[in-house]
Parts: sequence; C-alpha cells; structure tokens
Amino acid sequence: MKILLFFTLLSLNVHADFLPQQIITPSADLIKSREIPLEFKKIQAEIHDLFLDDIKNQNGELIVNYDHGNPTANASASREGNLWFIKFNGGLIFHKKFDSDLYTAIFCHELGHHLGGTPFKFPQSRRHGWVAAEGQSDYFASNICFKRYFLNQDNDSYLAGKKIEHEIQEGCKQNHPTKLDYQICVRGALIAKKVGKFLRDIGRTRRGHREPIPTIGTPDQTIVHSTVVTHPLTQCRLDTYFQGALCNLYDGRKEENLNCKRGHEVYSGSRPRCWFHAEN
Repeated sequence: MKILLFFTLLSLNVHADFLPQQIITPSADLIKSREIPLEFKKIQAEIHDLFLDDIKNQNGELIVNYDHGNPTANASASREGNLWFIKFNGGLIFHKKFDSDLYTAIFCHELGHHLGGTPFKFPQSRRHGWVAAEGQSDYFASNICFKRYFLNQDNDSYLAGKKIEHEIQEGCKQNHPTKLDYQICVRGALIAKKVGKFLRDIGRTRRGHREPIPTIGTPDQTIVHSTVVTHPLTQCRLDTYFQGALCNLYDGRKEENLNCKRGHEVYSGSRPRCWFHAEN
C-alpha cells in the first residue's frame, strides 16, 4: 500500500523543468533583493494576456508562482486539473545573470509545455499527455511566443547598438523580408544566444562538466533517429531557439501555431535534427 501511495503521489507531481538538473545557486551569485522585478511581472502579464484565449480554449487557468526560498536555478510547468502552473525558483529568478530577456525565454518555454503541442514528453500517459517535449517547448518559445509578444514591442530601441553577427542577419533576411518581421527574428536570435550562454554558464557549476561555448555559427551536427523528448544539449537548444525565430510560417498575427517542416538549408526554420526526427 505504501508503494502504491508513493507512485500515486509521484504521478500527481509530474512537472517539466527548464533545466535537466537541480543546480543550487551559490549565495554569491544571488542579488540581495528578494523582490520580483516589476519588469518580470509586466512581461508575465502581457504574455499571459496574449495567450489567454489559447489557454481558455483548453479549459485552462494559468497561475504563475515564485518559490522565493528555493535555491535551485530552475523553472517548471505543471497541472492540477484545469489549473496550469508555471513556477520560478528563487535560485533562478534572483540569479545575478538573470534578466528580462531570459525571463521572457523561460516563461515562453514553460508556457510551451502547456501549449506547444506535439511531440509530447509523455505521449502514452492519459494524465500527463499534455506536456510538450523539451525541444518543442524551446521551439514554441521563439517560433510562437516571441513573435506574438514582440509584435507590439519597441524593437527599434531594443536592437539599437546591438552587435548582430552575419549568420543572424543572413538568416533573418532570407526568412523575414519586411522590417518588423526581420526585427522580431533578430531579437529572437539574440535571446537564443543569451539562453545558450546562460545555460552553459550555470552548467559549469557541475563538477567536471564543461560544455563547449554554444554559438549561432556552430550548430549541433547530431542527427537523431528518434525524437528526443528530454533536454537536448545546450548547443542544440540554442539552435532550436534560433530556428524557431527563423521560421516564417507564423508571424504573430495568425491564430494557428505553425511549425516549419524540415529543410536542407541552414536557415530553414525547422526543428533541428539534433533532437527532432520527422516521421515522414
């Protein structure tokens, strides 16, 4: 009976984390203030409003929680009935290197677990079949969430003075010829870089672990033969955010959530083959 109860409780607490491991943030890497920045709350409210109809259409109610005292640098998505949760731990939200771009990227990733669709992390589970795979949640973040959110933001000011490497300029020009769509693509690609660097930096706290520095110009060359639903490596995750920004089937104005199909070119905008395997 105790074993049965354990597995029952475990099944009720399945959640999807942004990081695959629980890394405790050293106190020296935490900001002194324990107040959630107003900018984060503003981003949360604006994105929530933009996706409110999508959530309601699935009979959901989104609740965002902040676990101030949890020292692990992570965020998660979970559900209890029709209540959809996104939670940020204190070790992440108060990390010195954590900023509004990273908040946007991770909030959109966790929202992607709820709304990103197939491939799913637990496709055979009746209770947890809603959880989009990790790579799909990254792709949803930049392909859908960023584009809808940045559509009415001040992208001129954001990009002013930013260094934009050739790969980002070329890819975004090929896929998004209009000024606004190009700006949104570039902004998403710059955030992709920031996500990759942050993941690599906090991952270095693990003893003996040193991933190469991820860059836009060095995509992961791995080709999987079946879709990986767990966390891809950091370079692959950066690639996924970048390709989502490049995808030109969705521009924030349409109702549909559209994924670019696999292409043969670097700037196809499709889900990278380092984690995604197309069945046809």
